[in-house]
Order: sequence, then C-alpha cells, then structure tokens
Amino acid sequence: MFVWMMVQILIESLPISSSGHVQLMHMIYARLGYLVDLQQSELINFVLHGPALIIMFCYFFTTWWRMVVQHDFNIIQFFQLSTYRSMIRPIIFVLCADMVTVAWWCSGVAHFDVAPSWLLALGFCVTAIMLYATRYLSFDTKSQSDFTQDERQKNVTWSLRDALILGFAQGFAFLPGVSRFATTFCIGRWLMYSPRDAFALSFLIQCPLVLAAFVKGIVTIYQDPLLVSHFFDFWMLSGIVGMSFVSYQLLCLVGSMIQHNRLWYFAWYMLLPIMITVLL
Repeated sequence: MFVWMMVQILIESLPISSSGHVQLMHMIYARLGYLVDLQQSELINFVLHGPALIIMFCYFFTTWWRMVVQHDFNIIQFFQLSTYRSMIRPIIFVLCADMVTVAWWCSGVAHFDVAPSWLLALGFCVTAIMLYATRYLSFDTKSQSDFTQDERQKNVTWSLRDALILGFAQGFAFLPGVSRFATTFCIGRWLMYSPRDAFALSFLIQCPLVLAAFVKGIVTIYQDPLLVSHFFDFWMLSGIVGMSFVSYQLLCLVGSMIQHNRLWYFAWYMLLPIMITVLL
C-alpha cells in the first residue's frame, strides 16, 4: 500500500492518468497473487488529495491571481472590494465546469471498481492521443524569448461556453486510463487559451472536486481507528511529505515543458502502460 500511495502522489502532477496507473498496479498485484482492498485504497486515495491541493495552490496561486484580478499579486488587494467583485465570474465558471463533471459522475457511466484491461488500455491510448495532439496546438506566433511577457498580458474571458466544454472534458476523464490533466489541457489549447492559461485552468477547475474528495476521505477515515493508526504513522507521513516535495518539482518540470511545447513527449511514455495492460 505504501508504494502505490507514493506513486499516486507523484503521478498526480503528470498528464498520464494517476488513477489509471493505480488500477494498473492493482492488476499487477492481482496477477502476482496479492489481495488489494479496493474500497480502502479508494478511501486513502481521497485523503491523498489533500497534499495534491496544497501543491496546486503553492504552484498556481500567483497565476490564478493574475487570471482573476488581472494584476500581479499584491497584499493590499485583499482589502479592496473590487478584488472580490472580480472573483464572481471565475467562481461561476469553475462551478459550472464542475457541475458538468459531477453530472458525469452521477450518471454512473464512469463507475468501475476494476476496469477491464481492454478498457484501461483504450483509456491510455486516448491519453496518448491527447498528449500528442498538443504538439500541433501551438497557436502562438511569438518567439520563445517573448513567451513570459506575452503570457502575462493575456486574459481569460471566463465564458460559460468554455466552462461547459472543459467540464465535459473533465468528466470524460473519469473513464479508466484517461488523464484529466492531459484532456483538459488539450481542450483548453483547442479553445485557443495560451499554454500557461490552459495549464492553470486545468487545475483550477479541479480544485473544488479535490477539496470535496479530501474532506470525504478525512471524515470517513476518522471513523475507522485502524486506518487512522496506519495512515498517520510517522513513516507514512514522512513519505507523503517527501513525495509531495518531489511532486511539486515534477509540476515545475511539466510547466517548463508546456512553456516550450514539449508536453507531447509524455505520449511516448504512454506506450509503456499500454503494452503492460495489453500483456496482462
């Protein structure tokens, strides 16, 4: 359990489907004769959304602030009414996107305790296609040296149409092996958002869902004293903190790859889980 928990934290920052890789590990464990409590693993997966939320906030805070307030971060803006007025449209945008995502979940279409291997392999293929497609979605005509300056001047419109499209893409990623990050980023680029804004929006619309999952996990885990003793063990907490730091560094690496239009490199990596799943 400790191994896949660490893997879950690390892969959460990468566009390769963390949930798909966890299912793949369960399949490997089953092939080797190890029994896995799927209900318990899903519960702990919810709790691990807490570190993921902290990582996202630390990395994206200044970018989200610029997108919402349209100014660089300044502590004085916390005390200005105009700052909170400017948050109304982004909040509506995120809520609309997540309502569509929740509708996907409630429909039961994407509920799989153990996905068939062919379906998981198909999901990995979809992720690979989405990642490779980002290679050809570079609509920016500016030079790489001007990237940062131009990106700071580009604003997001917070349109309802885009929120619904991104929410649908996020819900589609509930299917086994389909990366939420890769799908929403690819769709964001298709909607003509800049690489930086598509990257930030992909994680912004995920935040309420991550928070809800984390709260659900914490509430449930405290009802089981045995799980509390296992989860809050010194070595377990040390591993989570250490892997969270590495996960943050991976997110920085991914951000650099996006800046240089190299996210599609991960499409080649996806061949590995696809082949393993097919062989299983």
